[in-house]
Amino acid sequence: MNITARNIMARVNQAPVRLSGNVLRIGSPEMIVSASAHAGKLDLSHLAELLPALKEMKLAGILDMDLDVHIPYSAPAKSRLNGTVSTRDAGFQLPSSNLAVARGNLNLALSGKRANIKSMTVQINDQQVALAGHLSNPVEPNIKMLVTSTDLNLDRLLPPATAAKPSAAPAKGKEDQRSKKPATDKKSGKAELPPVARKLTADLQVQADRGQYKGMQFEKLKLDLLYKRGVVERYDANFNIGKGHIATKGSADLRNLDHVRFTVDPNIRALPLEAVAPVLGVEKLPPNGPLTLKGQLRGRTGSAREILGSLNGNLDASLGPGNLTRIGKAREFIAKLSSMAHISSLFSGRLFKDLSNRGIPFQTISAQSSFDKGSLVLSKSQFDSDAMKVDGQGTIDLINQKLKIEALLVPLAKVDDALHYVPIVGKALEDVTKVRIDVAGPLEDPEIHTAEAREIGTSLETEVETPETVFEEAGKDLKKIF
Repeated sequence: MNITARNIMARVNQAPVRLSGNVLRIGSPEMIVSASAHAGKLDLSHLAELLPALKEMKLAGILDMDLDVHIPYSAPAKSRLNGTVSTRDAGFQLPSSNLAVARGNLNLALSGKRANIKSMTVQINDQQVALAGHLSNPVEPNIKMLVTSTDLNLDRLLPPATAAKPSAAPAKGKEDQRSKKPATDKKSGKAELPPVARKLTADLQVQADRGQYKGMQFEKLKLDLLYKRGVVERYDANFNIGKGHIATKGSADLRNLDHVRFTVDPNIRALPLEAVAPVLGVEKLPPNGPLTLKGQLRGRTGSAREILGSLNGNLDASLGPGNLTRIGKAREFIAKLSSMAHISSLFSGRLFKDLSNRGIPFQTISAQSSFDKGSLVLSKSQFDSDAMKVDGQGTIDLINQKLKIEALLVPLAKVDDALHYVPIVGKALEDVTKVRIDVAGPLEDPEIHTAEAREIGTSLETEVETPETVFEEAGKDLKKIF
């Protein structure tokens, strides 16, 4: 069956609408739609009155279009769209997704298999964004897009979806939406992307003058992302937080959503650690101060054990100047450490007693670490403050939640007027005892052992029970102080 329409004209509340064209071979796999459509200043809210689904979405705005459409269903790659589409103050709402789109102004030019977005501005959940770019090839979509915003509040732009009310008996033929999972390949049984995402290629750029995410304020956001058929081949993000700067780049293979292989190379400078606490879901972190971090990590998602076991790479980090407070596990560890005889005998005043209110001020906390087969190897770590200097190294078994750390503590003879303590208890500087600290056992409650070490470096091996690792480098550094 074929249908031919010639210059069908109508008005929708004074807005002219015109349609011409052919629908050929209706009902067969070779059906072809070839038509021309025109609309001038069409009020979309009036059009929505004809379709209940559009009315529920509160479709609104003014539409102008002149289109020529050719769609051969047996050969979708040969589909063609030519003409122009523009909207003014367009919008709609999806309450179940907490999504409201308003003030959509679009100027779109269509040419064959390509759609050029000459200009587009829209408010998404009250966030104004602008888009420009093009889309091509409807069968294997190729998108190149630039998204810009002067003020990008991601908390509003990407709110959590509203949970559907539970139903005692799901409607017949309908599946509980909350139970839906990513599509699963029948042969491999693995979760995978939707078909359109497996065919999509996208080159995306995002720029924002300022913004917010989980209460954290940021500035000068730049994101470049290249996606090809299920693989994020490259992403590169840069933004400022306060006086700090975050840059990170990497990749992700999304073709198996159960086990996403990823790379991430962070490069962070002077990031105020307290500013990111809300993003991590905590009110306050034990240490604060500016963080500098750089490294390269590789891994694969999955269960917690699989993620930790797959991590490989290195991270170098330093924090300070800042303050170490007694919060959570840090509180328990400091309390246990301060109760050790070799530690408490070295310090006077209120060094440990004042931790609840003041904390321990420090110049730097630094660590050179690497990940390998579920272990975090600390090749060199250091805590440097007016009261003490601690050098350490060891291994943390992330999978089995165990650690084995060796450290050397050297108390320093500096008076801290702000904290009202004198670290050294009545000893001449040359007679100060260094303390070796061994921490081993489960992360939740490790055992701590201490012993005096009159000398450091190679002498430590003979003065104390033979350690597995001799702190030669720590000794060289600390000898310069005394």
